[in-house]
Parts: sequence; structure tokens; C-alpha cells
Amino acid sequence: MTNILLNTVNEISEKELETLGKASAKCKDAGAHLVTIKKVYTKATETYQALTIELETADEEELRIFQFMSTPKDDSAEAINKAEAGNKRVMAMLNRLAKAAGLKDAKQALAGAVAESGEKGETTNFPKLVNKKLTVISFTEIQTDKDDKKAYAVQEVDTFNFLTKEGKDGLGREVAERLGEAAKTKVEMQYDKESLPIVLAKYTQTVERLAGGTPSATTAPVTVAASAVSDSDI
Repeated sequence: MTNILLNTVNEISEKELETLGKASAKCKDAGAHLVTIKKVYTKATETYQALTIELETADEEELRIFQFMSTPKDDSAEAINKAEAGNKRVMAMLNRLAKAAGLKDAKQALAGAVAESGEKGETTNFPKLVNKKLTVISFTEIQTDKDDKKAYAVQEVDTFNFLTKEGKDGLGREVAERLGEAAKTKVEMQYDKESLPIVLAKYTQTVERLAGGTPSATTAPVTVAASAVSDSDI
């Protein structure tokens, strides 16, 4: 008789075994968090370019900021202007973060870039921000997996409110507590996924839990059968 347990362990790679059974390290609680910047980099492939900022809380939980960089869809002035505007928004976000982290501006934050080429594209690391501390505000967002079959409540960083490590804004006001408390009841849906039944279901569940005083940001998925999606839902 086939031993299913032994077959299963033999089919799992060493890399999978390292993480199998571990609790998620992602931050689960909305609010104000003192964080350390662990890594800042851009990834460029044939299909996209994006900026990623990896953060770690004092409890060693992970938060991440992910921003696509824009490229014009065609050679029209409208497309070029739209792409430039999108990239300036990303730069404005980075400028706010850099100042909160104690640097002069985004230009200083991006100095000393180190590029690496690999099979999956080019990665450029920006070490100037690494190990800097600041306070960020996270809120709950309902997102889906890549196949839109599962919905999750995850923590997203409010990129308009970066504070110093002491919790002060650009005017020196101590606002971390106020902003953090407001974020605990903030729930949004992932852009362009708002009409999906699984997203609406998870959103409703999350809001109800918040109203009942139960933390809502979990990694447990809510799944809705494909047959539940009709033309009117899309």
C-alpha cells in the first residue's frame, strides 16, 4: 500500500519545507506602526517596472509598499503626459517617505543605486533608505489572488501619511495616535476589483467584524464558487 505521508514529503522541495507550517509574517493589525526600512528596489522586466519598499515593524511583522512605474501606451502627447503624471505621483510618495525617514528628499534617497541583472529582469537597489526608521499608518484592504478566486483582508500602507519615528508629521505635530485610531476602522477594496462577489463578501464580513469589535485583518481567504458569478456581477 502506498504511504501517502512519505510520498508527500518526498515530493516537497527543501525550500518549501523551510516555510511550511510557519505563521504568516505579514502585519495583521491596522493602525500606526514604527517600522524599519529593510529594502528599497525597482524591478524591470519586459512587461513592467515597479518600485517596492519592504518594511518591518517592531514586532518583526512585514509591510510592503508596491508602486508601478508608468510607461506611455503609445506616442501620443496624452499617453506621454499620463505616464509622466503617474511617475511624478510615485516620486512624490517617495519624497514624503524620505523626509519622514530623516533624509533631505527623494534625490538623496535614490543616490548610490546598485543595479543587478538576472534571468527575470533587472533589479536596482537603493541602499540610502535601508535601516532608516519612521512611522507608517496601515489600513485594511480587500484584495484577491491572481486568479480572482480568493479574497483576503490585508494591510496596506497609507502613502499620504508618513511620519517621523517619533510619530510627528511635517509640521512637527504628534499625530500618530489620531491617524492610527482612524485607520483601524478604514476598509477599502482593491482598485478595479470592487464588483467581484468574493471581494464584496469579504468586505462585508470585515466591516461586520470591525463593528463587533473583532480584528478584521486576517489572511484567511473567502472563496465563492465560479458559478456564483453572473454577467451582472462583472
